[in-house]
Amino acid sequence: MAFKRAVDDGKYDNLNKLFMDERKNAVSIDTFKKLKEISTPGASFKHYQLLTFTSGEMVLIRLSPNKIEGEYRIEDVIIVPEEAKKLFMEGK
Repeated sequence: MAFKRAVDDGKYDNLNKLFMDERKNAVSIDTFKKLKEISTPGASFKHYQLLTFTSGEMVLIRLSPNKIEGEYRIEDVIIVPEEAKKLFMEGK
């Protein structure tokens, strides 16, 4: 994954290239350094979709890492606890 490669290689500019134009520099240099410190050679990647209802409730859907018969399949569904919702709020 390009994100992990940029972090592991210590290439902040490469990481910034991965962001949409309006989100460039969303990760500060300090945060980038912390990411480098916590990164390890082994890592696993999960694919998630966040479903937000007009009621404010949120559901996190974990998708299969690869398409099965042309579609991503659902592996798990998690109702987001109230205390975790702020992690997903816009502008965070």
